[in-house]
Amino acid sequence: MTTISVHNVESSSIDASTPAAPVNLNSAAKKSDSADVVANRRLFVLGLLGLVMLTILLFEFVFSAFIQKRSQTDLLNQFRSTLSTSASAYGQPGLSPLPGTAPAFGSAVAFIQIPTLGLSQVVAEGAGSQITQTGPGHVAGSVLPGQAGEAVLVGRRTTFGAPFYSVPNLKVGDSIVVTTVEGTSQYRVIEPNAESLPANRLVLRTSNPPLLSLGAKDVYAELQGLPFIATPRNSPLEPHQSPWPAVIIAIQLLAISFVTVGFTNKRFSRTVTWLLCSPLVFGALLAVALAMNSLLPATV
Repeated sequence: MTTISVHNVESSSIDASTPAAPVNLNSAAKKSDSADVVANRRLFVLGLLGLVMLTILLFEFVFSAFIQKRSQTDLLNQFRSTLSTSASAYGQPGLSPLPGTAPAFGSAVAFIQIPTLGLSQVVAEGAGSQITQTGPGHVAGSVLPGQAGEAVLVGRRTTFGAPFYSVPNLKVGDSIVVTTVEGTSQYRVIEPNAESLPANRLVLRTSNPPLLSLGAKDVYAELQGLPFIATPRNSPLEPHQSPWPAVIIAIQLLAISFVTVGFTNKRFSRTVTWLLCSPLVFGALLAVALAMNSLLPATV
């Protein structure tokens, strides 16, 4: 028994003197570097996504309004020129103050004013999504405001200046004034009644609710006084130009900008990459947002 006890003590002494396995510091450093790379990539991707969302919001609620305002300036100058040409034709042999053909799509056809809303907008011919980005649109096939029959105007309620945002708030009796080459007409808002709508009326149409455009909100107004004579009008079938080519090109530009960001990020610091590539990505995102808006309803 004494021998066994001595043997155990000796074995214990031998085990205690055995050196520990060396720690692989290089492997630990590599794992730490790998974790940093993954964290940096995640942060970079989150930054890109944040830039995408910020750009879309800025475009929809800020930049689109500037685009519409500029378009309105161009349409107003065009409308003034049309009125001047029409006025100069009065009393001239061989000339007519009234148009002999239907208005071109996208051209200025009227100027609408709603005093209670502080609204003053030039109306363009057509009601497609691209046309209502410039301002309210006149639905092709309906009569022009001031003429006998039903004139329909469509306007946006959320984006591109939202000219018809407050139109659903109009009350019975509110005045709507519309000017065309034939003169100025006044309408009064009425309570719609399908069984007794006035023959000569104006319909203002916008989205309902504002953001989703699940339906349409129509406001009816009755013409006060006698109507003007009819002028040539377009077919209800508007020419349709597919927005998809512009959308595809914009997406390709965005993809190129992202590739450029990745290429630059591998060779420079994150700060330098953002400084160099943010304008490129921002511009590509604006192009995508503008192109994608043509796919949305004309009243949003």
